[in-house]
Amino acid sequence: LSCMEDEAVRATGEDALSTKHSAAQKGYFHDPFTGFFIRRPSRKPPIINRGTYARAAAIEEVLEAFLAAGDQATRKQVISLGAGLDTTFFRLKVCWITQATHHKG
Repeated sequence: LSCMEDEAVRATGEDALSTKHSAAQKGYFHDPFTGFFIRRPSRKPPIINRGTYARAAAIEEVLEAFLAAGDQATRKQVISLGAGLDTTFFRLKVCWITQATHHKG
């Protein structure tokens, strides 16, 4: 990527994190990890917070169903592509994972 393209990708990730942090701070869902990654917190309008909640809840539901399905002794793998500032790994580690490896590629 060129320097400008790289900066655009970073800005997109930071905006997504800012949106998730805003919704979590307003109590739409629990995510204590966003604050560790955010540079400049900003409040978002309620419609943005609700949309962020809907997306986060849908992803959480799918992940929880996947992790709860089948034999609990069976190892499962979750791969999150392009998730540089996403806190899903940390939330899953607290609730579901006894042995976890976080790979940043």
